[in-house]
Amino acid sequence: MPEQNKNKQDHAVDGQNERLVMPAANEIVAIRYKDNCMGDGQIINLLAYVDRDNKWISEDSMIELLQYEGDEVIEWWSITPGTGNKAA
Repeated sequence: MPEQNKNKQDHAVDGQNERLVMPAANEIVAIRYKDNCMGDGQIINLLAYVDRDNKWISEDSMIELLQYEGDEVIEWWSITPGTGNKAA
């Protein structure tokens, strides 16, 4: 079984957590995301990427993900062939 990238990010609306190893800009990755827009912290799995401004963007809707207090990317995995899904 491939090694998973278990990076964690505590979201603050005004910036990114410096502990998170971010994927390369515009690399589409699979993420587990905590969406707190309704205050319930719903966990969602989806494809996303990080743009040049280090903002997480949904690959499907092209909407910025971390918009509400409590939103966070829990973990992400590279889906690029040949990367082995290892931490950067």
